[in-house]
Amino acid sequence: MDDITGDGTTSNVLIIGELLKQADLYISEGLHPRIVAEGFDMAKDKALKVVVDAVLAIRKQGEPIDLHMVEIMEMMHKSDTDTKYTAAEREKLVAAERKYTDDKVSKIIELKKKVCDGTDKGFVVINQKGIDPISLDMLAREGIVALRRAKRRNMERLTLACGGNAMNSVDELTPECLGFAGVVYEHVLGEEKYTFVEDVESARSVTILIKAILPVDSLRCCMYSTKCSS
Repeated sequence: MDDITGDGTTSNVLIIGELLKQADLYISEGLHPRIVAEGFDMAKDKALKVVVDAVLAIRKQGEPIDLHMVEIMEMMHKSDTDTKYTAAEREKLVAAERKYTDDKVSKIIELKKKVCDGTDKGFVVINQKGIDPISLDMLAREGIVALRRAKRRNMERLTLACGGNAMNSVDELTPECLGFAGVVYEHVLGEEKYTFVEDVESARSVTILIKAILPVDSLRCCMYSTKCSS
């Protein structure tokens, strides 16, 4: 790689790794990857401008540029958003992200009204990622139960149990993508909270709930062994 791109490949890999690490933290908190990517683009443009201005400041006509005359110092501060420039840009990103999220929630509400208005049906949204408090409130005001941070395996089981499809985009929501369950409710057992999905029409996935102090792992192995031997 050094032969192709020249010196600095290790530093670039380290910087990219740290950027991805920081991006993952924000995405896990619910920030959309598109907003993170736009932030990277803005930061790149700002960094390039700073570097170019610094080099032009030390350049002398007819003499080679001595990059050692550009010193880079690290100043610990309260946060990376304390400067007026980044604070203003951050507010724009936050506003854009809020509008983007509200638009997605509105499409879910629109579908709920389309299939549930005039009936006694309820509407449940189950999401693998987080749902911010403002969106939860918008959904709750429309009578929509929203469950967040579902495991991927449970999402796969839900589609097998209830029918419907796991959707990656609200732009593709239609009544045909919905599943059905007669009852959906939460129940606390001990210190754990469980969500029960019952009275499905043609379940292809089920859950065995053992309400006792038993070696569950051993029982699971026995069940799979019985299945294989049969």
